[in-house]
Amino acid sequence: ISDADGRHDAFQCMTGWKKSDQMPREGRPNFGAWVAHGQGRVNNSVPPNISLCYPTGHREWGETQFGGFLGAANAPFGLVEKDPNKKSGNMVLKGISLDRLGNREQLRVAFDRFRRDSDAKGLVESMDVYHQQALGILTTTSLSNALDLSQEDPKVLARYGVNNPAYQRDGAPKMVRNFCIARRLVEAGARVVSMNYSRWDWHGSDGLNFPRSRQEFPLLDQGLSALVTDLHERGLDRDVSVVVWGEFGRTPKINKNAGR
Repeated sequence: ISDADGRHDAFQCMTGWKKSDQMPREGRPNFGAWVAHGQGRVNNSVPPNISLCYPTGHREWGETQFGGFLGAANAPFGLVEKDPNKKSGNMVLKGISLDRLGNREQLRVAFDRFRRDSDAKGLVESMDVYHQQALGILTTTSLSNALDLSQEDPKVLARYGVNNPAYQRDGAPKMVRNFCIARRLVEAGARVVSMNYSRWDWHGSDGLNFPRSRQEFPLLDQGLSALVTDLHERGLDRDVSVVVWGEFGRTPKINKNAGR
C-alpha cells in the first residue's frame, strides 16, 4: 500500500486508512462494511460481511475491524473461534428452543418500539437489522450448510489440501480449507468473506525466510489455485474478486540477514 504506516497491523488493509489519520469518533468501517452498507444483504440467512479471521497472538493480525460509523449491522460477522475445531458461538442457540426464541423476540420488539422514539442516534434501528440477521441465521440452515464441508464434493475438497489447526507462533493456523468455505459462503449469499492464514513475519535474523517460504507458499498456492478453479467452474469468476495481501511489504533485495 502506498504511503503505508509500516505497522504489523491489518488496520490499513481492512479500512484503507492509516491509524495515524484523523479518526471519526465511531471508528473507520472495514471494507466489507462498506460493501454491506452499499449493496445490502442477499438474504436474511447469511450476513453480507463475514470474518473467518482467527484471533492471533499478535492481536492486530486477527482483527478485521468493525462497522465503524456505518453501524454494527454492517460489521464483520465472526464465524471462527480461537480453537479452529470449535463451532462458532454465533451459531449456537445455547439451549433455547425456537419457540422460546420467538417469544423472546416478540418481547424485544415491544421494548425496542418503546425506545425507538427516544433514540437520537439511530442505534436501535441498526440493532433491528442485526437482530433480524441473527434470527435468520439461527432459524434457517443456509449458513450452517455453507460451513459444513461434509456436503462438499470430496474430489473438489481434496484440491484445497488438508487443514493444520496448529497456530503458527503468534500468527494464525493453516486452515487452508477455509478457502473452500469462503466460496460456499459467497454462493450462500455473503458479499465479503475475510480470512487470515498462517504467519508470514520471518524476514529477519531468525533465518527462516527461505525455509519457511518453501513450506508456506506451496500450501497457500494450492488453496488459492483451488479457489480460483472452483470460481471458474461455477461461473463465479466474473462476480467474485480474490484479494491476497499482507500488512507489510518485502524489498526486492535480500538483506544481510537473508531476509527482505
